[in-house]
Amino acid sequence: MSSIKLQRGRSYSTPSNASQTSSSFMFSPKRLIWVIVLLCLCIITMNFKYAIQNASKKKNLESQSAAVGGLFSSLSLTSSKTISTASESALLSSDQHSRLLPSRSVNSQLSQQQSGPFGDKGSSVSNAIRKGERNAPRTLIGIISSDSFNDCTYRKRHRTMFEIWNDTRVCSLNEVTPDCQVVYTFILGAGNSSAPTQLVNDSWPLLVEKPIATKHDDVNAPDTSLLNIRENMNDGKSESFVYFASVMMKKYKLDYAMKLDADSILHLHDFLAFAHSNLPPYPYYHRVFAGALRNKYHWPRPDTKEAFIQKEAYWQFEWERVHLYLAGQMYLLSRDLAEWVVREAPNCPPKNHLELTNLPSSQRKFRGYKEGHEDHDLSSIAIKSPKPITMITIGKTQRFWEHPVKGQPRWERIVRRETARMNGQAFEGKKLRIY
Repeated sequence: MSSIKLQRGRSYSTPSNASQTSSSFMFSPKRLIWVIVLLCLCIITMNFKYAIQNASKKKNLESQSAAVGGLFSSLSLTSSKTISTASESALLSSDQHSRLLPSRSVNSQLSQQQSGPFGDKGSSVSNAIRKGERNAPRTLIGIISSDSFNDCTYRKRHRTMFEIWNDTRVCSLNEVTPDCQVVYTFILGAGNSSAPTQLVNDSWPLLVEKPIATKHDDVNAPDTSLLNIRENMNDGKSESFVYFASVMMKKYKLDYAMKLDADSILHLHDFLAFAHSNLPPYPYYHRVFAGALRNKYHWPRPDTKEAFIQKEAYWQFEWERVHLYLAGQMYLLSRDLAEWVVREAPNCPPKNHLELTNLPSSQRKFRGYKEGHEDHDLSSIAIKSPKPITMITIGKTQRFWEHPVKGQPRWERIVRRETARMNGQAFEGKKLRIY
């Protein structure tokens, strides 16, 4: 057995003996068990430390989120206080409306609309109105009429409906009270042969003094308004009504003007539900225009280039060939939009396109839109507002009116339905609510 002398006088085995010794050390069962136990303890210790660190980080994140949430809540509360105070100050200083603004808690509910205008529970705004926490919108309804046999029949029908409803929230224009949310009047043209067909300023007396000679005595009833224009349908009567409505809205602090055809029948309770949920009162509305949407695509194309320029150039240029309007059976305008219509109506070009030939093409693009159909022409004036409008399109299943109600069977069914509603009885197997 040989040995190798190393430093410090130590002797070690020969390579063969060293290999044997190393092998016996590495594969000793006891030592191998201790190594495994130590490795397991290390792994357990590291996992425990990692778990403690994660728990600490999670707790810190939760505390930070709570702090940030509290900060934003305080900022939001401060902002709403500031906005509410500023709005109340602005309203109280206005000479147009003296009604108080709703509370801050009600203001926050403006954006919470119900799923539909006729929901069973109603929206939060509707509930606030019924509790007296918020002002209800007030609407002037102008029922377009004339001194004809048919329109006399329609006036009787409307008056019958108001009697059936017997609602203190409804009144005629000659007896407006602060509690009236729906103010109605029948609009007739009663001017003489020298009167204009359109009256949108104070250059001419606005109303004809009663009584006048008529075919039907009820034309002189208190609930009619006799405009000082020649009777017509498409030559300015609707624009004249909007001017009259703007004057009345300012006088009685009303928010909206509704044009209703004589053969359209209002569903009062459905309208009140719609108005409370979709028509904000002053000062929250911004150029609102509501009604049944129509598309002009099926109208015949103008025969000449000049006629096309007059009728389509504005829509081609401004709206990229989209040509829409609201049907005349019912449309509704907020007070600010009605005032714009009054200002723009005198600038609306005549139906005869030849009178536009002397205008440069740049002006025709912005003036050529009158067709001679009152609903289309008034819609065009409203849509031509220099500021964006808020258009509310009302579908067939969402309407709060019926049109046309001409025949007796349909009219009698309406009477039975509304009578059953007011008596709390079922109609055709369904009980109708009273809003």
